[in-house]
Amino acid sequence: MLRQLIKDPQYWLGEYHERSQNECYFSSHKRRFARPLLKKIKELRGVEAFVRVIATNVVMLTTAYFERRIEVRQFDKSYF
Repeated sequence: MLRQLIKDPQYWLGEYHERSQNECYFSSHKRRFARPLLKKIKELRGVEAFVRVIATNVVMLTTAYFERRIEVRQFDKSYF
C-alpha cells in the first residue's frame, strides 16, 4: 500500500477518499440505528434493513441540501 502511495499519490488518494466516504456513511448509519433489526422473519428483516438504508440516504440528502447548500438535482423548484 505504501509503495502504491509513493508510485502514484493522486490515484492512491482518490481511492483512499472513496474508502473514507464509505466509512463515514456506515458510521453514521450505525449511530443512527444502534438497535439490531427487530423482525424475526427473514424477508421482513430484509425489508427493515432496506428501509433503514433509505432513511439514512434521505437524511444525508436533506442535510446536504439544506445545511451545506449542495445542489441536489431532485430538489429543484418544481419538486416543491
